[in-house]
Amino acid sequence: MNIKRFILSCTVIGFTSIALMAGAQEAASCKDAASKDDCMHAQMAKHMQDHEAKLHDSLKLTAAQEPAWKTFSDSIHQQMSAMQAEHKTMPSKADMDKLSAPEKLENHLAMMQKHMTAMQNHLTALKTFYAVLTPEQQAIMNTAMAKMAQHMHGEHHHS
Repeated sequence: MNIKRFILSCTVIGFTSIALMAGAQEAASCKDAASKDDCMHAQMAKHMQDHEAKLHDSLKLTAAQEPAWKTFSDSIHQQMSAMQAEHKTMPSKADMDKLSAPEKLENHLAMMQKHMTAMQNHLTALKTFYAVLTPEQQAIMNTAMAKMAQHMHGEHHHS
């Protein structure tokens, strides 16, 4: 897998995870936010909460499928909570600037390995949920993932 495809895959999985995580969060208004980052996270959480609700509604899950959705959603929420906690412990830019080139690359590789583990966990949860969907629901999920990939791919090139 080439690096561009890997990064896009990480982004899509991350975006999906964030979308599901956001359903459990309540967005705060920016005037109450302690920082610009807090405001951005609150706005993103609200957007993702809306996206999760829309995806859930479009899937038209049966009562029998709801527990699988909840398990899938809970798994993603747990992963995102862990990633957010990890993000808060990341070294600052100033600290990173003090590292040698090999140390920076080792740091980056360690972060990528953690992301790969999170992606594998997400894939496992997704496959389990996907297996209980009807072919029509799977098509909806496929379309939703493709749209997220397009959206994220476009943002990567414009940032």
